[in-house]
Amino acid sequence: MQESAYNTPFQFSNIEGSATHTPEHADHGTHQLMDGDIIIIATDGLYDNVATDEIISIVSKGCPDADQAAVNLVSRARWHMGDKTQETPWSRRASQHKGKDVIGGKRDDIACIVGHVNILS
Repeated sequence: MQESAYNTPFQFSNIEGSATHTPEHADHGTHQLMDGDIIIIATDGLYDNVATDEIISIVSKGCPDADQAAVNLVSRARWHMGDKTQETPWSRRASQHKGKDVIGGKRDDIACIVGHVNILS
């Protein structure tokens, strides 16, 4: 996730004056995909509330399709947002930044797309 500063993710826009970052500021890269790979594109509402190992566990538990995997990820993020006892990626970063323990999720919007790679032969 790209951030301008602590707890300030990049806000991209093509509308002049509406954001400080344009799409040209985004990280770019290429990846070699293999048959069976799973691609997850999501907002910080997911990544702030669900740890990477938990995301992997959710999508690898045999979800019947990519749509159900996305629903499961969003549901888990929403659950963590409301749980004041849950340690989350956001609470760990907040604890480091503030120098004191912070527990619980971060209320935020969530958008999530999951895709399964199927290479045709």
